[in-house]
Amino acid sequence: KAKSRAKAVVAKGARAAQPPAAAPAAVSGAAAAAASDALAIAVPAAGSKRRCQRRDTDTMVDRAMDARLSKFPKVAVDGAVNDKGQRIRAVLAATIRANRQDNKKLGSQFWSRIIVDFRLAPSSVTDDLPPPPDDDADISAELLEKLGIAHAENPATRSTEALERHLDHCAPLKYIELYGVIKASMPGGRLLHSASQRMLLATLKHMARTDLHLAFPRLWDIMKGKFDEVLTETYEIYFGKGVQLLVCLRALRGPLGLYIPEVDLVVLENSLKDEQSPPPALLQRALEASLCCRSIFAEVAKKLDYDRFLTMARRRLGDLEFNNYGLDEVTSFKAL
Repeated sequence: KAKSRAKAVVAKGARAAQPPAAAPAAVSGAAAAAASDALAIAVPAAGSKRRCQRRDTDTMVDRAMDARLSKFPKVAVDGAVNDKGQRIRAVLAATIRANRQDNKKLGSQFWSRIIVDFRLAPSSVTDDLPPPPDDDADISAELLEKLGIAHAENPATRSTEALERHLDHCAPLKYIELYGVIKASMPGGRLLHSASQRMLLATLKHMARTDLHLAFPRLWDIMKGKFDEVLTETYEIYFGKGVQLLVCLRALRGPLGLYIPEVDLVVLENSLKDEQSPPPALLQRALEASLCCRSIFAEVAKKLDYDRFLTMARRRLGDLEFNNYGLDEVTSFKAL
């Protein structure tokens, strides 16, 4: 007990010896405001998270539209309305918010549905085609059936083979039929790029077989550049598979006849068969007439350019000698 009393007395004396605690300093108005702002930043308001999510959704909508719908005219995308009266931005925003919880992505089927529902069509050269006359409304039912197969909603039944076979043997198409086939062959919606290329190539072969380029010169003037691109891509596919140049030229000879005279095609084919260079003037005409010919005869064209350079160099060196330039200068140019 004596020891306990002694410890209590010592502790009481120690507490009495401590200096008094300092009074709390007054907080200025500026410091209080700063502390209040810091607290407001640290503890966000109830609606700030909602605003951030809305800004994130708008950003994702902009990125998705730029990535997937850039091939369509911006005016058409902004003004497109589906059967429910909705805009594309509203549908995208709602889908992104619905997919956020499950972390789902916007797949190809979703974008195909967007293109179909909003009836989007990429701007193309066909926009300049003259519309068919009103009295030319009789369209082949068989042709419509083949086009329907090419644009079938079920991917398992969708095919361009029936249309290609039909165009290989059918009678010459009327303008409204040719106009419709070309329009329906443009890529977009359910029609992939590869299917579009096959349909356009079949249409070009039909025009070459039936001389429709002479019957509809205005349409041909508008579409011949696009058809030439189709021929070039077809040749590149053949070449990538290891097909020989002569075989490629024979496979595309019919459509190429719309760009190059038949006589010149015979000479070009014989030059490939004999592994010789065609006449420079004829080759130059072919290269200027068709982009596909520039691809087929790319190596021969390089040699033609090199031979032209040598001819030009000889002529200019002859001019130097004729004008009595110094022999050392002329020798220097020849050495170069």
